[in-house]
Amino acid sequence: NGDDGASSLWESFEDPSNVFIETMKISTDVKKGRKVELKSWKSIDDPSDGNFSLGFEPFNIPEGIIRKKNQLYFRTGPWNGYTFIGLINMYTSYLQGFVVVADNPQQPYCMTHEFYTDSILIYGELDSQGKFIERRWDAGKGNWINKYSSYQTDCDVYGYCGAFGICDSSKQPICSCLKRFKPRNIEEWSRGNWSSGCFRTTPLQCQRDNNNGSGAGQGDDGFLEMKNMKVPVFRHPSSVSNGECKDQCMKNCSCVTYAYDDGIGCMLWSGDLIDISPLAESIFTFVCHLRNSIKGNILRSLLLQQ
Repeated sequence: NGDDGASSLWESFEDPSNVFIETMKISTDVKKGRKVELKSWKSIDDPSDGNFSLGFEPFNIPEGIIRKKNQLYFRTGPWNGYTFIGLINMYTSYLQGFVVVADNPQQPYCMTHEFYTDSILIYGELDSQGKFIERRWDAGKGNWINKYSSYQTDCDVYGYCGAFGICDSSKQPICSCLKRFKPRNIEEWSRGNWSSGCFRTTPLQCQRDNNNGSGAGQGDDGFLEMKNMKVPVFRHPSSVSNGECKDQCMKNCSCVTYAYDDGIGCMLWSGDLIDISPLAESIFTFVCHLRNSIKGNILRSLLLQQ
């Protein structure tokens, strides 16, 4: 403390190591450019800073992320006021203890860890391999038990299947292209390197109209339905209602996907879609709609190539 006994010279919670415990805050101060984040150890017995960090990014909608050497490595999916919708095992903030709160105008959001009962002993650790592991105390066994890990399969690695690729660990190979897309580099894909992603085989009708100078024809584009998918990164929120979300996307040819969540509202995507995977065990029914050059409104499909 300072001379007056009130100010702090240093606070450990403001400069954490690899462990996240109750009442800690992981935050990003966009205005000041300051981040409070976990840093992995270099190895299990070397506490110097390793290659991984766990932080909280507002993006356009806030979510938790892990970076490897400053490159995006894992993401939770956006926070909807109740849960991170990209995590299979996170049912509610009450059960898991993670809460995203508004902190102050300069630091709009932070992620904290609070339980509403003293009967649960829990902490999280970012290990040297980049996995965030949640551990709970089992009084019966007298030991800490791993309850959750951010890494389950290769599909948890950000962008594993590249742009417009979908990662499904229950299938072999685990990467495929969204319907009406094909691998950008067949040779790399045949060797199990899917990072180059996929490309659209048929241009959107609105793109063809723009190229030939016609403003008509956007209604000929339709949407393919993706159920219970981890939504891609870098979406743009819109204030329109659920019923208007599709029309908002249709009006803009650069909009390639839309989705609606009651806690977030309308979400729109443009450019490449990266980090898509099915959430087969999710208790939520969440639907994304991928724009495609097809007649009609919504074609119900899982978007996996046959």
